Amino acid sequence: MQQQVGGDQYFVRQSNIIPTIMYTYVISNHELSQMPAHLVMMLVLYFFVLLLVGGLLVYILTRRSFRPYAKIIDEVQQIDSNVRPQNAEVLLEKIHDLVESNHQYASMQNDVTHDLKLLFLKNLLLNSYSQKDISRFADLLALDELQNGGVIGILTFSQIALSEEPLGINERKDARKKNIVALWPKPLNLLFDIDVNHYAILSEHGPNTTDDFVHTLNHTAVQLSKRLKIPVHALISIPFHNLNEIPVRFADVYSTATATPEDVTTKPTAIMLSNGVYTVETEAAILASVSQRDFAKADQLLDQALTKTLTANRTTLAALTNIKFVFLNTLKRTLDSVGLSVTDFIDENRKVVNQLDLETSPKQVKASIITLFHDAFDRISKLSKHHRTLEEHIIDYIARRYTSDLALSEIADHYHLSESHTSRLIKEHLGISFKDYLIQLRMRQAKSLLNNTDQKVADIAEAVGYKNVNTFIRIFKATTGQTPGKFRRSTDID
Repeated sequence: MQQQVGGDQYFVRQSNIIPTIMYTYVISNHELSQMPAHLVMMLVLYFFVLLLVGGLLVYILTRRSFRPYAKIIDEVQQIDSNVRPQNAEVLLEKIHDLVESNHQYASMQNDVTHDLKLLFLKNLLLNSYSQKDISRFADLLALDELQNGGVIGILTFSQIALSEEPLGINERKDARKKNIVALWPKPLNLLFDIDVNHYAILSEHGPNTTDDFVHTLNHTAVQLSKRLKIPVHALISIPFHNLNEIPVRFADVYSTATATPEDVTTKPTAIMLSNGVYTVETEAAILASVSQRDFAKADQLLDQALTKTLTANRTTLAALTNIKFVFLNTLKRTLDSVGLSVTDFIDENRKVVNQLDLETSPKQVKASIITLFHDAFDRISKLSKHHRTLEEHIIDYIARRYTSDLALSEIADHYHLSESHTSRLIKEHLGISFKDYLIQLRMRQAKSLLNNTDQKVADIAEAVGYKNVNTFIRIFKATTGQTPGKFRRSTDID
């Protein structure tokens, strides 16, 4: 037990041997707070010894490592002349290694900065940042070359080259980027793979920079096509004026670059070009004139449309690129409407098409487009009786599509005709309506399947274009006088 009484501490302990005996110790608090004298002396002695040993070690080590300057000079002067140059060479090698290390570090730092810049711009294209973040990152990464605007180019690979077939997706991306860089006439820093088929290139704004960029982009696409033997197309965006506009401009040009052939062929849209408009209705009027073999009217409409769009857009490069794209698609649909091969036509006019890709003058663009259309008009006008007529093309289209959910409106849209005109052409050529001819083809195929296969009636109905089996049975009975089941059994008996 412990107890404090006044200024003393009382310690009481019971004896372990005789329980009735208690030991009591009384110690003054003042004595408890003092350190024993022998302990103080021992600590002072230890400190003195450590100080002495430490001083001795410092003296020895400094004498070995830092000799007096005069002594060093004496030793250098005493070096043999044959040895001294070798030591100098060693020193120079060390200095060279140090410089090289610093150079490598600076190069690595530049590479990291470049990678961060590419990562930022790629995410910027995909609209991943707020305006506040764009300004902050642009200052950190020193994107001065794009702060004043520029344009975005897209290179589209439409197919896989034979040399690329063994490659995986990432390997194919790397190979295509290397080809682009190799064919680009100057260092190309701002190149991004959006996906395996589309590659974006950014160019800053300048007096002649944009013109050079358009020429280089188109030239690179042509050279890539030749090298890989696959179609490679180039497309340029409307210019952006600051970094905040990049995501919008990219979304516009990328959606155009990724449009499928079906989108281009069957779903033409009105193309707004500044103050001028080339509309679906204008294109339909040109195609209708061609179908009626009124080439003078088609030529007049074409000239008016080109003049309007080229004048309204004040020759901006982005507008010229869009005009080329739109009118070449009109040319494609014109050739498709009469059954002429677009691929053969382009191959035979490759020189004009390549020249059109590189032209930036509105006058030259107009002349090249009209040249291509005039050649197409000449080919269409020279179609002899041995060539299939429009009616024959329509009948062939029905024969290829009758097992699908085919409608008259689909045929009319495909050949850019009205439904009434399409219906009249079919009836004049076949002597029966489109609906009757469609039923005739489907029933003929249904009979063949009933005779030669064990397919269920429901499967046959779907195979010939009827989603509802009851509708199929009703039409089959109305046409043949028998249900499909009776028809199959009667054939088996025969």
